[in-house]
Amino acid sequence: SPRSALHPALFDRSLRIFTLHASRQSRTVVERIDSNMTARLRELQDELKAKDEAILKLSARVEELEGRIDDQDQYSRRTSVRISGVPEEDEEDVKNKVMSIFHSSNFVPNINRVHRVGPKQTQLGPRPIICQFLSYSDKRKCMGTKSSINKYHPRVFINEDLSRARP
Repeated sequence: SPRSALHPALFDRSLRIFTLHASRQSRTVVERIDSNMTARLRELQDELKAKDEAILKLSARVEELEGRIDDQDQYSRRTSVRISGVPEEDEEDVKNKVMSIFHSSNFVPNINRVHRVGPKQTQLGPRPIICQFLSYSDKRKCMGTKSSINKYHPRVFINEDLSRARP
């Protein structure tokens, strides 16, 4: 019957219209999502770029400050020497030991402080000694008498007390 033949045709046409409309709607939704995602990606890229620039500035500042700290640390060590190879004993008087080493080369400095560095070691040998003089000139004299001291104490070494950044 013509009526039954019309019904499937109408159904097919409605299905095509619905499919076309759904396709347009989904394209519109996809375009909006794509547009939003692209805008958000640009925002995030801009934020990332700004943060990278801030990190570079902060890194440069940290490097500058570390240099200044090292300079101050080194300046505070300007009157000090590091002495290694001095035998270590229990209940020792480190200042007398150091003065004895200096006296062996006729060097009589004015010492502010003297002490061993680090925790006591049982197997690794004697700990180094930090000796701080009252004046820079005494430190320079000490550095000048190293070879003379080494004649009397061949296992004792005297070096500048450098900061960790300046080995």
